[in-house]
Amino acid sequence: MENILSFNTLFESYLNGVTDHEVLATTLIGEADAEGDKGMTAVLNVIRNRSIKKNTTKAGEALRPYRFSMWNSATKNVSNKSDYTIADIKKIVDEAKKHPKWNTAIKLIKSDPADITKGSNAYYAFQGPNKIQAPNFTKSWVFKTNIGNHKFGYIEKL
Repeated sequence: MENILSFNTLFESYLNGVTDHEVLATTLIGEADAEGDKGMTAVLNVIRNRSIKKNTTKAGEALRPYRFSMWNSATKNVSNKSDYTIADIKKIVDEAKKHPKWNTAIKLIKSDPADITKGSNAYYAFQGPNKIQAPNFTKSWVFKTNIGNHKFGYIEKL
C-alpha cells in the first residue's frame, strides 16, 4: 500500500498517537464509504463547516461525542479531550486503514474540496439501507441539499 501521508501530516495531531488525517479518513470511510467519493466529500464538508463554526479542528469535530455514529464506541464516555482512550481510537483507525478506500479518503482530505453541501453542518440518511426517521435536529435546521442517500442542512445552534 502506498503511503501518501506527507512528512508534515505525520505530525499534525488533535490527539497524540493518531494524526488528524487518520481521524478524518477513518470518519469518511466509517460514515460514507458506500456513498463513494461524493458522499465522502460531503462528510468532509460537514466536518469542515462545523469546525469553522465552532472554531475547532476538523479532527476535534470528527471525534466530538455523539456527532458521528461510527466513533460512538470510542467517544461515549468523553467529556473533554483528556478523556479519550487512544487505544480505542487507534483500533478503529487501524481497521479503516485496511479499507480499499483508505488512500482515496486521504487524497480527498489533502485536496481540500469545494463545499458541495451548500454550507451544511448536519446530515442524516433519509433513504437507503441506513435510513432513519428525520432526527429532532431537523426541526430547527435549514435544508440545503440531498446527496446520495442523505439530506444535508444547516443548524444555527449546534
